[in-house]
Amino acid sequence: MTGTVKLCKSDRFYGFVAGDDGTDYFFHTKNCAPGLAGSVQGGDRVEFDPVAMPRGPRADNVRR
Repeated sequence: MTGTVKLCKSDRFYGFVAGDDGTDYFFHTKNCAPGLAGSVQGGDRVEFDPVAMPRGPRADNVRR
């Protein structure tokens, strides 16, 4: 799946991706590809694996 990073709080280790399917996905920086966690910013286009979680959808394996 692809989407655009809406918000990334790297100092707090989380962010949100607006998926191209219209769903917002939470991600934790530990869910980013190696070396990407500190460089993700709002507006970046990314690919990710959507995961259904009890608290809402999550973006896993976030990558460029």
